[in-house]
Amino acid sequence: MNNKFFSIINITGLALGIASVLLCFLYIQHELSFDEYHKKKDRIYRITSYGGFNAKEWKVYTSGNPVAEMRNNVSGVEDAARMKRCGGEPITVGDEDYRDVEITCTESNLFNIFSFPLIAGSKNGVLDTPFAAVISQSTADRLFGDENPIGQSITLNWHEGREDFEVTGVIKDIPVNSHFKYDVFLSYKSLESTPICLDCGNLMYTLLDQDADTAAIADLVLDHIREIDGKEYVEDIRLQPLDDVYFSSLGAQRQGSWQYVQVITLIALVILALGCGNYINLTTARYSQRSNEIGIRKAIGADRLQLIRQFLSEALLVTLFALPLALLLLELSLPWFNIYAKTQISLNVVNNIWFYVALLCLVAITGILSGIYPALYISGLQSQEILKGKRDIQSGSGLLRKGLVILQFVASVVMLTVTALILQQLQYIQQKNLGFDSDKLVSIKIDDPALIRQGNAIKQELISQSTIEAVTASATPATGRFARTRFTFQSDSIPDKKYTFVNPRIDEDFIRTMGIPLVAGRNISSGGATKNQEALINETGVKALGFHDPEDILGRIIGRVEVVGVVKDFHIENLRKEIEPVFLRSNQLNRAYFVTVRLTAGNISEGLDDLRSVWAKLGSSSPLNFTFANDLIQQQYEQEQHTVWVIGIFAGISILIACMGVLGLAAFTAQRRTKEIGVRKVLGATTVNIVALLGKYFLKLLMLSFIIAVPIAWYVMGQWLQNFSYKIEIGPGVFLLAGGIILIIAISTVSWQSIRAALVNPVKSLRME
Repeated sequence: MNNKFFSIINITGLALGIASVLLCFLYIQHELSFDEYHKKKDRIYRITSYGGFNAKEWKVYTSGNPVAEMRNNVSGVEDAARMKRCGGEPITVGDEDYRDVEITCTESNLFNIFSFPLIAGSKNGVLDTPFAAVISQSTADRLFGDENPIGQSITLNWHEGREDFEVTGVIKDIPVNSHFKYDVFLSYKSLESTPICLDCGNLMYTLLDQDADTAAIADLVLDHIREIDGKEYVEDIRLQPLDDVYFSSLGAQRQGSWQYVQVITLIALVILALGCGNYINLTTARYSQRSNEIGIRKAIGADRLQLIRQFLSEALLVTLFALPLALLLLELSLPWFNIYAKTQISLNVVNNIWFYVALLCLVAITGILSGIYPALYISGLQSQEILKGKRDIQSGSGLLRKGLVILQFVASVVMLTVTALILQQLQYIQQKNLGFDSDKLVSIKIDDPALIRQGNAIKQELISQSTIEAVTASATPATGRFARTRFTFQSDSIPDKKYTFVNPRIDEDFIRTMGIPLVAGRNISSGGATKNQEALINETGVKALGFHDPEDILGRIIGRVEVVGVVKDFHIENLRKEIEPVFLRSNQLNRAYFVTVRLTAGNISEGLDDLRSVWAKLGSSSPLNFTFANDLIQQQYEQEQHTVWVIGIFAGISILIACMGVLGLAAFTAQRRTKEIGVRKVLGATTVNIVALLGKYFLKLLMLSFIIAVPIAWYVMGQWLQNFSYKIEIGPGVFLLAGGIILIIAISTVSWQSIRAALVNPVKSLRME
């Protein structure tokens, strides 16, 4: 109460640090909880494969069907199951359509592997018959209300038509901390009546015995799959433990980032260290005003241990004062953190015993870290020296204070620089020429099965509108991850060789709509109406096939498809990947799962109105579902956007703590040098002279901090930018900008306190004891 200004700085700094660490703890606890609820999690594995031709990679979708062999003939395998994306929304019950439903095809064995309890139906054989479905409890409530869902029918999109499925089971909702989440499981046997390859692109899980030899089982699976794909395509098979799936870089509905966890943890610990540093700095400085108290305590018999207990108790008490504020800050920060970190963390910790353990440990550690140095240092001074004024109680702590101030500024400069560089990379991504014109491109997803085969009719209706410049229909989105297909290249000059190409199916309006220029040859014909199916290939594809001149590839046959043109390289995936060989085949089947429209220059809203009018005229049973191509591109970098927000906010917090500490030290320095300032003013010093006198101390520390921070930030961002095949060059400008911002903030903070001291009447200053 006697030092309200310094107490507020200490309590606020510690509260920010404690809140940051608690937020980090809840985040890490949430991330590490994924898939932990499965009773057999230690024995569950996902099958992954490594292979390819010109582009080799690890994949989770595996060809072949080793599942039956594993169940029956492989020692150590207790069970196995396949999963495959199939069917689609909307789900229809009666006259109602229901959307936003995740659907997959699988086998009954899946429920023997994972802990998805059935609350209706029997898990033995629940999906053994074609056109059977198991739905989640929330989906059952949504579709059927209070009615019994067992035996009811649901209708959904099924390979260019609509198909009825009988509900044979209901499971509890899959928890949010699962690497996959599905609302509807369809019988895998339902696929037997479709042209889909049953042994292609399956997601496979297996349950092993406790002491099973995973390497031997992987070898057996590899032998089986090689019979399907060939030795040169599949090089390795691994059984990935369930604990590793969520943090794997391989595909999953929900993916975690261990790197992101490490970054958040480091930042939280740094902020806590900054808060503790403020306390140490201000406490050791302020204890010079308590020299008589400390000297008298020692003189009347207080031993060193008693003084250590006193100072540590004071630090713990201040930490306890900071705790309610920290919990309030934590509660207020969780909503935005959930948005930017894509989590669902809550402060509902009634049954979370580890939260209370962490809270208790954090308070104790923070109090000890904050108070241990002042306690050890001050308790070791001799009472005679203190009382006779022979020893300045704070003289020996000057080096530590300088080090802590430097640490605070280093952390602030590094985080501000990292934030600026991530923003630069995101801006670079937005401005980089992707090889096509994404401006005014609108992607429409066709949900109505009746319209999927009417691609030409849809195109004709849309292109007739004056606000629409071009239209293309395709089986996949115009931007995003396309399927990869193996081709055999036939040539008189080189032996047959297999290659992996990205393989979207397009129509003759694709390159015009997308704004992709031709390098050689011609565009594909309308509907591919020649004796051979036609295709375009990109420049990277030409090089992958061993040609240097694009003209040499024209007329060649690749996988029974004639190459009629070469297009300029363009990015169909995010900039983390290099441009791959692309094989654009003509879409002769007239299937339009997606339509991409280029609006004319002018009023975008008028073009969207025309799209809605055409959709209504087509009589679609599904509403218009469209997305701007630029938005689809931005969605590929959501992780980076979330990261820059989180780091940016934490950078602001670190700067705030650092400035609070500098403000406190500047106030104490001005207070301690009151008589000196008065004498200097009497001798003619101006306010500017006084401000410069007090500010140069902090300016030197800031310059040293900048020198230390630059290589740290350079290294950190160099490592992060390795995730991108196309990235910015780190230049000196961003470091100067970050240093300049910190300099302005710090000097403003010091100057405010210095000006206050300089404006005090020197007569009053000289009279102060």
